[in-house]
Amino acid sequence: MRIDELRQEMDALMRARGIRRLSETQNPDALHSKLDDFIDDRPYYTGYDYARLYGWDQYFEGILQIYCKWELTYLQNSLKMFLERADKDGFIPRCLPLVWWGMCHAQPFLAQQALLLKKAGDDLQWMWPEYYFNMKKYLLYWERRLDVRGCGLSIWDHAGHSGMDNHYERAGTFHDAFCEGVDLNSYLVREYEAFALIADHLKQSSDAIYFRRLAEKKRAAINRWCWNESDGMYYDYHARENRQIPVKHAGVFATLWASVPSPAQAGRLVKEHLLNPDEFWRNWPLPALAAGEPGYFEGYLPEETIQCCTWRAHSWMPVNYYAFHGLLYYGFKEAAAELAKRNREMFCREPFREYYKADSGTACGRDPFWGWSGLALYMEEELEKNIDPTALIIKQESKNVCNG
Repeated sequence: MRIDELRQEMDALMRARGIRRLSETQNPDALHSKLDDFIDDRPYYTGYDYARLYGWDQYFEGILQIYCKWELTYLQNSLKMFLERADKDGFIPRCLPLVWWGMCHAQPFLAQQALLLKKAGDDLQWMWPEYYFNMKKYLLYWERRLDVRGCGLSIWDHAGHSGMDNHYERAGTFHDAFCEGVDLNSYLVREYEAFALIADHLKQSSDAIYFRRLAEKKRAAINRWCWNESDGMYYDYHARENRQIPVKHAGVFATLWASVPSPAQAGRLVKEHLLNPDEFWRNWPLPALAAGEPGYFEGYLPEETIQCCTWRAHSWMPVNYYAFHGLLYYGFKEAAAELAKRNREMFCREPFREYYKADSGTACGRDPFWGWSGLALYMEEELEKNIDPTALIIKQESKNVCNG
């Protein structure tokens, strides 16, 4: 099937299955203490048949909506729904409708989502002042409440909080709250820089200066605590035991996306690890864990009684997508081209699936899945046309950021 046909099919599937309202969701796990979660009738987009919203899903699926030339209402509504739930300290739950296991801070993609909107033609004037200051509080929560060592690194609450749901060996289980994630802090670098651009746009120059400084401090902290010179690798850091967590996972490539490494560090990270067939350069890259890790296998852990999705010997599109752009940033064009090609082939073999086995390429998870996996259909075009929808810039004023 041609790429254009798959894109059209994806658009139709997204429109038919993904546009939902909180008022119509049937969610037995939902917390019923907040009535507004169940009467909110604004339409939004989600890649999940149970209609839940997640922070980083909304960001990557927002790119797909823009590619499909959707009106911005759905992406704007989902962002508003999260920002409206900020408490006085800035805490925002990581998913909607609210569920007990979602009561940890929203993944750091909300400012980047707002930047997508701006680049797609939204002037963001609706953000001022309430949504703007809620976003500012939400960002500061990562620094004031979740930097438990005071070293400039924030923590994941648990593996599920990271979005890589069963990475227990690096991030623990519910409320363990010890993992200063390399991925998390790289996302925060980008989040602070995205917010600085929004602050510039809304004439808040002091905030722009402050958050750019936070981003630089965060980069320095990642290199100070997470870089391992002998291994040429970034590792998460254990906030309680004051040591690196020597688990190689694909989230480390978020450092490339956030321009954290020096060119020399990036070279080692890519050549010794990302392109290493004994680690991440498998048949269908990139697996969520390196092939040398004890937990690298295609399936679930024996103790996992609830089997939803698994981040082990499995390839997930959002991580592959940001690693692809990180490779391009550091000049690894051939590697980026091959990654894009394999991801497109993987998707086209069994399209519209949630994730894939990194060695066999077998599709896994939801069937059909109309979420972020569709990014595989655009990576090669982005390379050919030098397009980066994730770029932290405000230059485009066109209605479609993905048109370059």
